[in-house]
Amino acid sequence: MPTFKRKNNYTEKQLQAFCREKVTEAFDVLAARYVNKLLTSIRFLFPDEQQAEDAAMISLQKCYLQMSEKQEEIGNIPAWLYRVAMNVMLDFFVKNKQRQRDVYYEIIEDKLPDEPRGPFDVEKDWQLNVLTFEISRLKREHKDVIVQQFVYGKRAQEIADNLGLPVEKVYILLKAAKKKLKENCIKHEPPK
Repeated sequence: MPTFKRKNNYTEKQLQAFCREKVTEAFDVLAARYVNKLLTSIRFLFPDEQQAEDAAMISLQKCYLQMSEKQEEIGNIPAWLYRVAMNVMLDFFVKNKQRQRDVYYEIIEDKLPDEPRGPFDVEKDWQLNVLTFEISRLKREHKDVIVQQFVYGKRAQEIADNLGLPVEKVYILLKAAKKKLKENCIKHEPPK
């Protein structure tokens, strides 16, 4: 393998090959190519800038480990980084018990947050795990609006502003996403 020289005209495949050889400087060059694009695509998913930056750093760390420790090449680095950042956001959701209750009731039971609710145990309810899993499988446009509304409690106008969409489009996306989530969640069998 040739010696790495700090320049920015290596191809992505060449940089990944250096990363598999544990050349951290090569990963610095690779990360510099994608960090701004990653931050731009995930910034609106998090309630503040610091959490978005933390998610981006975690994504980049996992990317380096994937290449250096597991010796695997990543085909589409921007998509891979976005997927990892989404998983970080979903981890945040899983830790936020009140948000879980609100999502569960609105999607699974079709109840608004201020309607009366039955008993609920987040820790034992398998449907909540199914719901979280199904959120991660949504199309990006649906996932983006669902995450902002349910994980961060943003209203349709805020979501529209964040995504640069008309508010009517946000309502349409939210309705479609909730319908798809409910359809997919109902298909799962309860554990025995």
